[in-house]
Amino acid sequence: MPVSLYGFDTSSLRRLCLSITFYRPDQGYAYIIELAKKYGCPVIRYDVSRPSADRSNLHIDFDSLARIKPTLISFVTSSVREGIKPLLDDVLPLCIFTQRELMFLNLFSNLSSICLPSLDVMPDLTVEYCTSMRGVLSTHKVPDLTVGQMFQNLLNSANKYRNYQLTSCRNCYNWKMELCKGYCIRFKVDSMK
Repeated sequence: MPVSLYGFDTSSLRRLCLSITFYRPDQGYAYIIELAKKYGCPVIRYDVSRPSADRSNLHIDFDSLARIKPTLISFVTSSVREGIKPLLDDVLPLCIFTQRELMFLNLFSNLSSICLPSLDVMPDLTVEYCTSMRGVLSTHKVPDLTVGQMFQNLLNSANKYRNYQLTSCRNCYNWKMELCKGYCIRFKVDSMK
């Protein structure tokens, strides 16, 4: 039964969606597409598991991204085929994709190379930059600052990591052309220590 029948406003793609985090190359995803179809969810957010602040979680390291790429492309293709919009949560490095794959992802997903803050509000009303930056950047408490102030503060504190060049990116065309200022800044934090 469509979620709109339960009172959810689905007129905006950002209001209601399901989410999947890929943490291994052979991971199944058909179930989430079936759930989206069953409940009339127009969007599935997807991402690759990034390291937590203490790196204790199951995550895909930078060098393993190419191995998970076929699963990501297949997921996006399957979602689009079913009329579901796949929206990437956080940036991925452009260098793991071919030009054809980049064109496909730019057309049918929201592939970007710039990390912008997404304000995550926790149950205790603390606000943080994004999941993988918890414990690295400062947190704020609602309503100590306005949303605009929190956003600006988190953006400014993340900037010192954003423009840091990972060793593996030294000869990268995308980096040299300033197309790639993101990937997950969590990987850069570890490199700067």
